[in-house]
Amino acid sequence: MRRLSVDIGGTFTDAVYIDDASGEMVVDKAPSTPLDYSVGLIDSLGSIRERIGDVEYFVHGTTVCLNAILQGKLGKTAFITTEGFRDILELQRSNRPEVYDPFYSKPEPLIPRHLRFEVTERMLYDGSVMQPLDEKSLHALIPRLQDENVEAVGVCLLHSYANDAHERRVAEILRQALPDVDVTVSTDVAREWREYERSSTAAFNAGLLPIMRSYLDSLDSRMSDLGFLHEMHLMQSNGGVTTSAVAKERPVYTLNSGVVGGVIGTKSLATELGIPNAIGTDMGGTSFDVSIVVDGDYRTQPTLDIKTPTSNDHSYPILMPTLDIHAIGAGGGSIAWIDSGGGLHVGPASAGADPGPAGYGRGGTEATITDANIALARLRASSFLGGKFTIDPELSRLAVGRVAERLGTSLEATAEGIVAIAVTNMANAIRTMTVDRGIDPREFALFSFGGAGSLHSSLIARELGIPTVVVPPSPGNFAAWGLLCADLKHDYHQTFVATLADVDADRVEDAYRALEDLARGMLRRDGLSEDRTTFIRAMDLRYLGQGHALTVPVPSGRLMDPERGIVATRFDDLHLQAYLHHAPEEEKEIVALKVTGIGGIERPTWPRIAGSGSNGVAARVESRRVHVAGTWLDADIYDRSRLLSGDRFEGPAIVEEDASTTLILPDQAVRVDERGAMFLTWKGV
Repeated sequence: MRRLSVDIGGTFTDAVYIDDASGEMVVDKAPSTPLDYSVGLIDSLGSIRERIGDVEYFVHGTTVCLNAILQGKLGKTAFITTEGFRDILELQRSNRPEVYDPFYSKPEPLIPRHLRFEVTERMLYDGSVMQPLDEKSLHALIPRLQDENVEAVGVCLLHSYANDAHERRVAEILRQALPDVDVTVSTDVAREWREYERSSTAAFNAGLLPIMRSYLDSLDSRMSDLGFLHEMHLMQSNGGVTTSAVAKERPVYTLNSGVVGGVIGTKSLATELGIPNAIGTDMGGTSFDVSIVVDGDYRTQPTLDIKTPTSNDHSYPILMPTLDIHAIGAGGGSIAWIDSGGGLHVGPASAGADPGPAGYGRGGTEATITDANIALARLRASSFLGGKFTIDPELSRLAVGRVAERLGTSLEATAEGIVAIAVTNMANAIRTMTVDRGIDPREFALFSFGGAGSLHSSLIARELGIPTVVVPPSPGNFAAWGLLCADLKHDYHQTFVATLADVDADRVEDAYRALEDLARGMLRRDGLSEDRTTFIRAMDLRYLGQGHALTVPVPSGRLMDPERGIVATRFDDLHLQAYLHHAPEEEKEIVALKVTGIGGIERPTWPRIAGSGSNGVAARVESRRVHVAGTWLDADIYDRSRLLSGDRFEGPAIVEEDASTTLILPDQAVRVDERGAMFLTWKGV
C-alpha cells in the first residue's frame, strides 16, 4: 500500500509518503498558509505531488476547526432547547474554577441570547415523555431563523441522552424547512448527562459544520485534481482517524487533530523499541506539546476545554474523549520580550509562519527562539530545510542584539538566556504532566520531535534528570508519520445510572450491544470489514454520593459477579492513583457506559538504514564553533542522512538534517540504531 499523511502546524505543514512494498519513505515540508491551509498542504507535497495518483490511503491532521474557534470565526449559529432552558449556555456551571480570583467572570455565552430559542416539550431523566413535542412551537421559530440568516443550528433538549426522539424530530423538521442550514443534535456528538456540557458541545459542532465542509470540499477538489481517487481520512482528538464524510458531520471531534499525531507516533515507536514509559515532546514553530505513555499506552481525558477570543481567558467544555496533551506557547517562533520591570520573557506570542522569525527575512523584526539558536551558531543557514528555505543569520543577530542592548548584556548571553527561559518553561510543562501527578520523569525516556524539538531536548533532559533522549528519524515530520499509525476509531457513550453491585447484567449487556451496533455502523461507513473491527468496553464509576467519576475498563461479556469484582478493584486502584486515597468497602455507582469501536490498520515501520557503523566518521562533514555550555566550543557537525546503524560518537556535536537539527551536549554520547533513531545518554551514567 502507498500511504500519505499531512500534518498542518502553526508554522509548517509536514508530509510523509510511504510505499509499503519498497520500504521507501519520502518526507517534505512547507510553510503553513493561515489564510487558506489547503494551499500550504499542497505546497508540502513537493516531489510527492507526482505520486498522488498512486496513493491509496491519505490521512490528514488539521487545525482548521481549532483555529476557527481561537479566532472567533464560527459560522453564525442558533441554539434550540427545551422550554425554560434557553439560558443554559449563559448560566453554565455554578462552580468557580478560580476560587480566589476576585476578578473572575464566566466566559461570554457561546451563542447570544437573541439566537437562543425554546420549543415546548419535556423528557424525564429515565426517557419517559412528560410533555410531547409541540411542533407548532418549532414551526413558529423557522421564520425567525430565516430572518437571522443563520448558517447552523445546534439542538440540545433536556434528557435527550435517555430518549432522543424529540431531538430527532426537531432536526427532521429543521432540515426540511431550512435545507441550506446545518443542524447538529446533541445525541450525535454527546450522549451523556450534564446539560451544559452537552449544550456546549452541540453548539460548537453546529458552528463548525459550515467551516469544515467548506474546507474539506475545497481540499477534496484540489486532491482530486492531483489524481487522488480515494476518500480522505482525518485524525480525531481521541487518537483515531475517520473518513472526511464523518468529519463533515462531527467536526468538533477533530479539534485536536493537529497535535495528536505525535502522541500516536510516540506510542508506536516506543512500543517498537521496547520502551514502556515515554514522554513525547513536540516543539514546532508555535507551541510545545507534551504527552506521556505509561506502560505502553497513552492517556485520555473525558472533556476538552477550549478558549475563544470572548471567553475572558477561561474555557468552554466539549464533552468528547481527547488525548491527554499539555501545550504551552513555546515554539521556534516564540518571541522574546522584556516586561516593565526589565525582566526577560519568552512567548507565548509567536511570529508564526508569517512573518516568522527575524532570520526568515519575511518582515519579522522581533527576536525568537529560532533567532537565538542562529545567533549561537546552533542552526546554520545553508542547512535549513535542506537549503530550500533561506535564512539570514545577520537579521537574527540584529534582532537578538536589540534585546541585548536593552538588557545591557552580550549577544551570546542574551541568546543563551532566551533559550534557557524557553527550556525552563518546557521543563515545567513536563512537570505538569508528571511530577504534579506523582510520576517521576527520571523513569521515562524523552522522545523529542518537531522541527525545533531536538535542539532543546538535551537541555530539557538535563534540567529534569531524564537519562535518555530518543530522537526519531525525520523528527520534523514525526507527527505526520504518527498519523499513519492510528487506527480508525469511534467512541460512543450512554448515561446509565445504577449501583455496580445490584445492576441487572442483561440490562447492561443490552446497552453495551446497542453502543457496539452504533460503533459498528460507523466503522462500516469507514469501509472496515467485520474481521478488522474490535470493541473495547468501559464504564464511568464513582463512589456513591460523589459528583464526578473515573473511567474504568470493563471485561468483555456479561457483567456477572466475577467481572464486577474485577471492575470494582480496578476503580479502587484508579481512585488511589488519581487522588491518593480509596475506599474499597464503599458502594460503587455506574454513571455511564462506554464503547470504543476500533478498525485496525496495518501500521508502517521505519525503513532500516545501512549498518556497520563505528564512530560516525562517514557522516562527519566538518567542525565549527558553536556556543554551548556558556562558551564557544569546536563541535563536530554530522549529516544525519549519512549516519549508519551502530554509529557511536560524543558531544559537543550538531546533527543536521533537512527539517531538524539536534544538539548534543559535551557530556552526552550518541548511539544510532537500525531505524536511524538516535539515543542520547549521559557519559558515565
